[in-house]
Amino acid sequence: MTYVDPVTSQDWHDVALERRSDAATLYAGSRGVGALYFFGFVVESYAKALCVAEGKPVPRGHGGHDIIAILDRAGVGRAVLSAAVRKFAESRDVSLRYQVSLPEDVDLEHELHCARRLAQWCVTRLNRPTRRRR
Repeated sequence: MTYVDPVTSQDWHDVALERRSDAATLYAGSRGVGALYFFGFVVESYAKALCVAEGKPVPRGHGGHDIIAILDRAGVGRAVLSAAVRKFAESRDVSLRYQVSLPEDVDLEHELHCARRLAQWCVTRLNRPTRRRR
């Protein structure tokens, strides 16, 4: 079986909505690690939607999970992000999928709040009237 990555900005937006639903279900079931992991993919998908909307190729491989690198490719510098949101984006690591619990120094609610803020920031940017849709 071969899976095909989304192509359009709307496709990536749709993926983000699916992963957001997954994250909400995991969170409601007290599955914090999974919820945070999936919410990272929500943000990643919105960042990829921004890339496509800007006519830029979506990064693949390891760089395809680096939110800061993806936003940079979309023409978004990290300086426009608030410190907390930037820290979330910079520290997000897909190896979270291998964890059974969060380290004691990770505040789940704070991390989810930052992820939601960054996701909303991306959506707002995608919805700007001058944004091209591909």
